[in-house]
Amino acid sequence: MMVWTDERMDDLATRVDAGFERVDHDIRDLRTQMDAGFKRVDNDIRRVRAQMDAGFKRVDNEFRDVRTQMDSRFERVDTEIQGIRSDIRNFGIAVVVGLVGVIAALMGAIATGALAG
Repeated sequence: MMVWTDERMDDLATRVDAGFERVDHDIRDLRTQMDAGFKRVDNDIRRVRAQMDAGFKRVDNEFRDVRTQMDSRFERVDTEIQGIRSDIRNFGIAVVVGLVGVIAALMGAIATGALAG
């Protein structure tokens, strides 16, 4: 059976203290490594977020440009449609005036007997 003398107890205490010191040192090292890793991840997330924001802004600007172009084209189409409507209206008026003229000429010919033959 072993006898625990004061000297052996002191030696055990010294070894236990040294072990705890190593564990404390390892925990500090791990904490430092983890902090550095989290900082890298945070920086990566910030960089990705900035890239995404820039990409979204670029897409927004492209959509604005496309919308502006579409609006411009729609305005041109609207102008062309208005011109076509005006042409159709003018043609309709010309047809009506022509028909009125033909009817008036026929009525005049009937009234004067020019058609009797």
